Parts: sequence; structure tokens; C-alpha cells
Amino acid sequence: MKRAPIAILQHDVGDHPAVRAWRELRPAQVEPDCVHVLRERRKSNLYRLPGVGIDGSPVIAKRGRASRAAIERTVYEEALPHLPVTAPRYYGSVPDGDGAEYRWLFLEDVGLQKYSRTNPEHMALAGRWLGRMHAAATRLARASRLPEHLPEGGPSRFLERLRMGRRDILANLDNPFLTAEEFDALREILRLGDHLEANWNRVEAACEGLPPTLVHNDFQPKNAYVRDGPTGPELFPFDWETAGWGLRAADLARVDVAAYEAALREGSPDLGTSAVARIAIVGEVFRCLAAISYDTPQLAHLDRRHLLEPMENLMEFLGSLSKSVEASGLAR
Repeated sequence: MKRAPIAILQHDVGDHPAVRAWRELRPAQVEPDCVHVLRERRKSNLYRLPGVGIDGSPVIAKRGRASRAAIERTVYEEALPHLPVTAPRYYGSVPDGDGAEYRWLFLEDVGLQKYSRTNPEHMALAGRWLGRMHAAATRLARASRLPEHLPEGGPSRFLERLRMGRRDILANLDNPFLTAEEFDALREILRLGDHLEANWNRVEAACEGLPPTLVHNDFQPKNAYVRDGPTGPELFPFDWETAGWGLRAADLARVDVAAYEAALREGSPDLGTSAVARIAIVGEVFRCLAAISYDTPQLAHLDRRHLLEPMENLMEFLGSLSKSVEASGLAR
């Protein structure tokens, strides 16, 4: 979640959709004197409501598709309250107006410090958080119906991402504003994708070794914040809309694997952890496939200026994908 506001609204605050939704959820609560606009897109919006939460704390109002909000509600209502991990206070959820297509979620604003994968302390913190969460969620599943209430969260999701990226690339390889170097990079992404799909049974096998659990599936710096707590830094992952129940590879690509293993053994002493390093490498493959699929739609632009950033990203992802495929033993 972005925290720096792109605008601050101070007029007719009571009529703002986020405030109306908050009033529906908490009619007795105080209304904000302004609204911080954090993100406004066609299908998703993010706002900060200052002073309306517990003890006058700010609240994040998130509007998105009801189908995605349903996954987040499951995590916030059925999973995180029962797990030994830090999580933002969840205030609740209401439909957006009379329609059923969109929904509001209201969460504690935990501050401004983003998780950084270049900070070793953050990496270890994330490893411990995910290790505890994965171990405890596996145990929780034995006494709850959590797996039934979440979508499949394993390798098949990233196979679909691979196919989405391929479709976009094939549809735009004839873009006249691509350079020869960029064209060759896109062809190499296609080659690697075809190889992975042809060997997807090996990809799935490389993810095995630990039981299925609750997975975030988009754990990265923009989706986690760090805040000082009573005993030191605390981690707060957000944006659980891509969460699911399945193999955990995607969650391990950007954490300290040793810290994760230690937390996993602490939470599940009978669980072998020898497969963690291998699974984490496959997680990096998944991360690259997902990242590629998010940028490939931009290849349709018939304006060189609009191709510069996505192609720079795609060439970087290609390098990471090539290295991770090689490291995982999936290149042969």
C-alpha cells in the first residue's frame, strides 16, 4: 500500500465514498476532517481516514472488486486472528453502495516504513514471520475449514501467469517501436516460458517437501511494512487479495531462508526443513513469471516513450528468470 498521499481532500469530506462506507460500518465513530488519497484507479482505490480509528489512529480504506476482497476478508477474519504473527487491526468490510461488484475493507494504518529486501534485518524479520505463519496455518487447518474458503494457491497459478505473459508477447512482437535487442529479449522470455511449461511437472515436484499452507503469493516490499514494537521491529504484510492455500514457494523468494527455517522448526519441530532452500529458488521463478505478466500488456503501446519502462523491467526480469531457472535445476 502506498502511504504518501497524492492529494488531501478537505471539502465535503462527509460525502466522500470512503467516509460514507466507514459511517455505514461504524456509525458511532467520529468522522475524519480530511481524506488522504493514496491511490485512485479504475478498479481499486486507497484512502487514509485520519483520526477515526482506535485512540484516534488513522484508518486505511481500500475499495476493490468484491471477488478479491472476499479472499482478503477470509484471511483477516478466519486466519490472522488465530495465528501467532503481527497483523494490522481489521475494522471490517461493507459493500460499495448498492452494488455487489465492489467492496470496502478498513484496516489499521501501520505507518510509513516499507519492508526492504536490501535490509538484512527486514529479511530476517520476514523469514521469521512467514515461518511462524506457515507452520501455524498448517496446524489451524486441522481444526478449521480455512483451506476450503481459499482458492488454490500453488504452482498452477503461476502457470497461468506464464501463459498470460506469452499471449501478450506474441500479440505484440511486431510492434515497430521495439529495438532488435528488445525483440531478442522477448523471444528469450518465450523460449524459457515454453521450456518451463513443457516441464511443469518438474516445476511442481521442485515445490514439494513441505505441507500446503496459507500463502500470500505476492509478498514483496510494496505489500509489507515494518513498525517498531515493544520488543523490536514488527512486520505487517498487506494486500492478501492473491492469497490462497497451497505450496509455499512464492512466499520464500524475498526472505532470509535461514530465519525462515528456524521459525518453521520452532513452530513445527517434527517438520523437516531440508527442502526450504530448493523451494525458495523455485519461488524466485514464480516471482519472475508473475512480474513479467504484469508488464507485458504495456507492449501494445505504439509510442516508444511508453515502451521504455516496461521493456527495461522485462529485460531485468529475464535476467533474474534465467538465473533462477538455472539455479533450480530446471534449465535442462
